[in-house]
Amino acid sequence: MDTSPDIGGRVIGKEGEDFSGFSIEFVNTKTLWKSGRIALRADGVFLATLHVEKGDRNSFKISLFDRTGATFRVTPDSLNYTIGAVVDEQPLTNSIGVALADNVYLRFFEKGGGLPLKATKDLRVAQLIRKGNAGDLFRVPIVEGEHYRADRNRLINTLAVDSGELLRDLPAGSEVEVTLRIDESRQLTVSVYVPLLDKEIVRKVSLLHRSPNPDALREDFERK
Repeated sequence: MDTSPDIGGRVIGKEGEDFSGFSIEFVNTKTLWKSGRIALRADGVFLATLHVEKGDRNSFKISLFDRTGATFRVTPDSLNYTIGAVVDEQPLTNSIGVALADNVYLRFFEKGGGLPLKATKDLRVAQLIRKGNAGDLFRVPIVEGEHYRADRNRLINTLAVDSGELLRDLPAGSEVEVTLRIDESRQLTVSVYVPLLDKEIVRKVSLLHRSPNPDALREDFERK
């Protein structure tokens, strides 16, 4: 996968031979790129960084030089390096966003977007959150789906911030910055930053589908 692979090796000659002052060079036979002469250690060990082209077989000629610059025949006298097939970025299977208090679905990511993804949006607290008041919760429901009404989409999880975590009251209408991140393994991270309190809350959310709750489905059906 690497276009600048590091390689290492060892030149072996006569038993006990000292390779101090010797050097080795790699030349791409197609592009004529050269590594330059790389000094060997006394025991013949070397490290080199090659430059290779994508979508092609890269063949390098190996040359060995002694202290005077004379060349020696080496076996093998070449090496090949081919970059493996690169997997295209994985698409997001469903749109993902946040359910707002008025049942509006605020999309952060559109279906089909290539992973990884990151988006930040400014939101407002719907009601007063009183510090330490039991039952006062600041919720960020994460949903996925394509319907414009939030409750018609699947609830993935809810980031809930208990009032006990706050240093002081959070008035209704206070600004919050919500950031969603999804990596290549489909791990979702939700972070909420509250400028008024200079506080950030971060949670990791699983995107795995869970078995539906029959009671919740019945209640949802009767409500609609």
